Amino acid sequence: MQAEKVRDLTLSLMAVASKSPDRLGVFLSVISGMGDIGVIHNMDTAVEETMRLMHLLPVDVGSRPAIPLPVATPAVATSIPGSRAANKPEKAASKMDQHLFDDAARFTTPKAEDAEAILPQQDQPRIPKAESKVSARLAEEKKRYGETFAPGMSTTLPEKPGQWIAPKEHPKADIGLSVSEDSITCLHCGGEFTMIKRHIERQHRQTPEDYRAYWGLPPEYPMAATNYTLLKREEAKGTGLGTYNRKKSSRKKESVN
Repeated sequence: MQAEKVRDLTLSLMAVASKSPDRLGVFLSVISGMGDIGVIHNMDTAVEETMRLMHLLPVDVGSRPAIPLPVATPAVATSIPGSRAANKPEKAASKMDQHLFDDAARFTTPKAEDAEAILPQQDQPRIPKAESKVSARLAEEKKRYGETFAPGMSTTLPEKPGQWIAPKEHPKADIGLSVSEDSITCLHCGGEFTMIKRHIERQHRQTPEDYRAYWGLPPEYPMAATNYTLLKREEAKGTGLGTYNRKKSSRKKESVN
């Protein structure tokens, strides 16, 4: 009786695997989880729970294929004992047995690379595939841009000894208070400067654009203290920098002509 249950279970799993492989992975994950919490504790409960879940699947997926069971057909002796004709039925039956055994093993025994998809989510082993890819990428970037290169640094700036950047989650100063009238605070190291453009380029290998993008700052975020910016603006106005003197330009054209 138990052998018939296992046979039906195997054929049903083969049907799910052939018609809907994605459902088979979820199905085996549920069965594995039941084993972990003790619902399935022996072969009988495994068969019962599996067959119960089979009935919840759609009919076109859960119904097992009509595969004839192997029947041991006795060899029909001929006039010559041990002849090839006498052994043909036995060989045919053994081939069918092996065929069913191979199919059952292929659909019910998970491969090593599929073990992660079959195990429950909480019991999945940590496979460092993503970490290895990240490590390889970082190694390639360091080889190309220098040993001190880190994600977030500017690839267009030259490498200098001791360059580093702080984690995004831990700025050394409050962003809202980083700019004052007399100073501006570097979010990487917490140092106070009149202007930080040269500092972040040399010490932290970031352009102003990359610095703003790294810390999520708006495009109008300044690179200098407020008073310093106003002072430079007044100096530019006093020297006429950025203005166009129409009278002076017309006089030049007349002298040339």
